[in-house]
Amino acid sequence: YFTMARETLGKEPRFVFYESQLLFRIGSVHALQKENHNMAVEFFDRSFPLIKEALPFTPPSEVGTQGEALVSMAVSYWEVKDRDLALRLTNAGAQLMEQAVGAGLMEAEALEVPYTNLASMHRHLGNEDEASQFERMATRPSDTETE
Repeated sequence: YFTMARETLGKEPRFVFYESQLLFRIGSVHALQKENHNMAVEFFDRSFPLIKEALPFTPPSEVGTQGEALVSMAVSYWEVKDRDLALRLTNAGAQLMEQAVGAGLMEAEALEVPYTNLASMHRHLGNEDEASQFERMATRPSDTETE
């Protein structure tokens, strides 16, 4: 259906946004319910470029949700050993979530997840200073705007 719709709608921002969400959700089903991260990243590989394309047109109320999607995708990339992409996605997702928190569209506590993930990733990669910094941020996410 999306192939036919793409022929008609092309790169209309709202369509791109919905397509990115659909691909993300299908990937999430594979990751969470089927525990198949390899299949999940096949869908995330298609979703991520669309999320990036749709971001400039994404309603402010959805920016935090897009950030959460990137953080969620990163878990599967980490599981399939694409550590660099997992780290980049988690960072990008955290930044979007920080924007949403700063705009009052998301609770600061939501930042605990990406910060905890970043701490764990950095620790695993041997980056102790970064891991400690993100651990501190995870324990007091509402203070991150002042750092």
